Amino acid sequence: MTVMPRPVDRANPVNALVISDETLYFNNAPGSWRRITVKSPDSDEIHILLTNEMTLPPGVLGEIYRLRWRIEKAFDQQEQKLDERKAWGKRPSAKAVQAIAICITHNLRHLFKATLKTEEAIEDTKVIDAYHKDLDRREANAQKAGRVFPKTLYIALYRPTELSLQFIRWIRMHLSNRSCYRQSIDALRPLMANYL
Repeated sequence: MTVMPRPVDRANPVNALVISDETLYFNNAPGSWRRITVKSPDSDEIHILLTNEMTLPPGVLGEIYRLRWRIEKAFDQQEQKLDERKAWGKRPSAKAVQAIAICITHNLRHLFKATLKTEEAIEDTKVIDAYHKDLDRREANAQKAGRVFPKTLYIALYRPTELSLQFIRWIRMHLSNRSCYRQSIDALRPLMANYL
């Protein structure tokens, strides 16, 4: 393997957490790869990313990989909160149908959540508050370690993928009981403000 360092634009704030950016050439593989080493802003964790994307700044790629965790959280939510732990069948077609159904369910939940926000002024404040408390904790840890934490960036990029269990239970209950929409919304308001 041959390793060649790549220049990192230190004047660009997006690269503040980048330790190194390197091009790799493997002996038995065609083409080149890129290894980016970034540090966590609030802990001593080091993350090493391997990609074949050669044009984006290393700090942008580091943030893209961090945001990818949201996808993992969406899958975790399907498994933990919606009890989708087993495949519906053994054949690839059954698994494909299940995957499509899970994606549709995820998107419909988020579309409904967006509709509640715009039409009913209802938000899952518990999830939002928990995210901001976590950012405050991480910012304090970063300051203790003498690091700068990009809290403003994390707030700007925040798109919640998780839904509170209370919201999911409310959907289940009111769909299965075929409740009146207005009465269901009135029952939802206190649930989205506090854990009851």
